[in-house]
Amino acid sequence: MKIQVTRFPTKVRGSAIIVALLIMTLVATLATAMAVQQMAQTEETTLVLNSDRMYLDAKAVESWAERLLIQDAQEVKNSGKSDIADSAIDVLPQNFSGLTVGHGFQVSGKIQDLQGKFNLNNLTNEKYEENLVNLILAVDPDIDAKQAKAIAVSVHDWVSKPKRKSNTNTTSTASAASDDNDSAGMSTPANSSINRHYTGRHPPYRAAQALMASASELRLITGMTPNLYVRLQPFVTALPRMTPININTASAPVIASLSSSIDLQTAMEMVQSRGDTPYSSLQDFMGDGAIQNANIPSANITMNSTYFLVSATVANSSEKMVLHAMLYRPLPTTSSANQASDSQNGNGQKANSQPMASILWESRGGV
Repeated sequence: MKIQVTRFPTKVRGSAIIVALLIMTLVATLATAMAVQQMAQTEETTLVLNSDRMYLDAKAVESWAERLLIQDAQEVKNSGKSDIADSAIDVLPQNFSGLTVGHGFQVSGKIQDLQGKFNLNNLTNEKYEENLVNLILAVDPDIDAKQAKAIAVSVHDWVSKPKRKSNTNTTSTASAASDDNDSAGMSTPANSSINRHYTGRHPPYRAAQALMASASELRLITGMTPNLYVRLQPFVTALPRMTPININTASAPVIASLSSSIDLQTAMEMVQSRGDTPYSSLQDFMGDGAIQNANIPSANITMNSTYFLVSATVANSSEKMVLHAMLYRPLPTTSSANQASDSQNGNGQKANSQPMASILWESRGGV
């Protein structure tokens, strides 16, 4: 029996080969795309898991800080003296670094006493303008006192509430309307004068006329330069209320800000002599021969702080997370003379029978 074989034309066979190659190419492309997508999803999942693990490790540092501050508050309650003052600025005895935890993360953390810095929100009271002038002159000797004073006045205007005008000849309805307008900070000549410095800028903005939420707002103040801000930044903070300066954790420029009669060199010598032996009382500080004539108001200084900045860093070979949190640790009730002095010095916080610490704000970022 003879079998007949059908032969396709050469052109038809060539087209079939091309179609087969196209199908193979399409399949290979789809397979590659699926593999790439799977790798991306796996990497994304790994990053999410690592981010969560890093955050939990950073929160552990935060909890460590809370526990440490509560223990220190108990010491204040029992003896009237804070152990935190016994350590170098920005570093506590229990500061740790390079601790390796699960998943190969390196964890480090520290607690910084924010009352060792100059609180910009103190300028809601204009008497603190002189202290900011002293600080500016200490960190930047090239600036003159007149410029420093102008900046201090601008900071006072920035953090102070809008001024209200009073008009006894108007009706109560008109007065209420005036108050509504004044609360916006735009109706009185004084408020208009304050904002004139800022509304003419590009882009324009207005003075906050409220407490600073961050010391970085200092960059918006009229008269402030990038160079001066960089010099001031390590020594200033913005706390939610007026606070005294902790004499045992303050740096030399901050101590120099307490009085115009304390120059930077004198302040540096005081910090050096303070060393590992902090001042035992406010009287001990005021009795220092270098500042006996400084006439520092007792309300401006303290030995026990209530505001702290906790910093935590968690990293591995390819990722890094940094967490910052402000902790408020009110001082417990104590019968010691030091704590009584602190209460009289305008700390303003309510005394607590039991030590506690709370987080006021928290921020985190990855690298």
